Amino acid sequence: MGSFVRISICTSMLFIASLRAQDSSRAGSTAQSCGRGAAATGVQQQLFLSAGWNIVSSYVYPADPFLTEMLAGIEEHLLILKDGRGRVFWPAYGINKIVFWEKEKGYQLYVTEAETLIVDGEQLVPEEVSIDLAAGWNMISYVRSSPLAPAAALASITDYLFIVKDGEGRIYWPSQNIDQIGEMEPGKGYYCYLSQPAVLIYPPNGAESGRISTPCSRQFPAPLHFHPFRTNTGSSAILLLKTPELLDGDEIAACTADGKITGSGVVQEGEALLVLWGDDEVTPLVDGARNDEPLYLLCWFSRTGSELPVQCTSLRDALESKWSLVALRFHDNAVLTGETLASARLPERAALAQNYPNPFNSSTLLLYQLPENGEIELAVYDLCGRRVRSLAAGMKAAGWYEVVWDGRSDAGTPLSSGFYWVVMRTGGLRQQIKMTLIK
Repeated sequence: MGSFVRISICTSMLFIASLRAQDSSRAGSTAQSCGRGAAATGVQQQLFLSAGWNIVSSYVYPADPFLTEMLAGIEEHLLILKDGRGRVFWPAYGINKIVFWEKEKGYQLYVTEAETLIVDGEQLVPEEVSIDLAAGWNMISYVRSSPLAPAAALASITDYLFIVKDGEGRIYWPSQNIDQIGEMEPGKGYYCYLSQPAVLIYPPNGAESGRISTPCSRQFPAPLHFHPFRTNTGSSAILLLKTPELLDGDEIAACTADGKITGSGVVQEGEALLVLWGDDEVTPLVDGARNDEPLYLLCWFSRTGSELPVQCTSLRDALESKWSLVALRFHDNAVLTGETLASARLPERAALAQNYPNPFNSSTLLLYQLPENGEIELAVYDLCGRRVRSLAAGMKAAGWYEVVWDGRSDAGTPLSSGFYWVVMRTGGLRQQIKMTLIK
């Protein structure tokens, strides 16, 4: 969303009336469709909203679906509402790209204080609501009036469903046999990732309800030692780590360079599941990881009470099924798997990652990897081709490495602002990246 910029929107009253008339026709046809599948009229649903971000949906189609009318009761504390396609309703700036409520969608909204949104209208018949989903991420509604386990609720898309998560960071990941959601709840919206387009149709309200979890679903206890700086920031990622060298009850935290904990998890049967929280751009405080910000892992050993860093290796983007350079960075909605050093495979190739941050004004971090033992040279050059700083040289074992450059020469002299090249040579490989130093 970026920093708030005041936006002036000058629109004639004639245009507004015309737009509302067009959308009334569109919304009216939608409401008519909902009416045919409605179980009852004059139904009311209360959506309880916590201060901050919420993902919501409703099993009631509102009598007046226009957002300006439907959300009038919480207008005092409503900051912004977003759908899964990047459209927003932003009352303070007169922006309404969503226009009216759609029964198939979940919505992410931010309120400055706890609120109760009352939805009056017609109750939907879940088996008559077809929800078209695209490949990739979707923010979906839950149109049943009673809870149901994700495996049963999402049975119509089982073949294409990869992962589901809610606004609190709980997930349902069937291929990993993880179910933290337990039951999908009325009033909640959910993110789900599909391998290809599909149509979601929920079971009828009379279907079996209640908290049903697969008996063999893995459960991860809540951390006791490490606690994230903040949760429920409206931005999150998932990291599943293999940690066979650690004991049950040990904890792992993902931290920013300044020591802020963005996520944590408890080791259970050789694995740990972490929800990584991103920065909430609504607040002026940096309260999570920024996009593309590198993270490091810290382990708390339950038997000794000590904290030590651990290295994350063999990092994999589970959504793209690709192994990548081991540089753990935060990206919203990423789903990652990795290994801690003792359980890790060796890199498949030699590679040098782009430095972070870039540009930089004091120091910057470089990560590189070697698939086998060998000679390496890692050095910084100015634009005239002069070598100004040696960062690594000599024989190195296969593995993952990191080095910090402080913007100084080999003699310790601060270098001037400008562009510099970092060149890595090992075996027959020569790779270089460009960096920007700003004083």
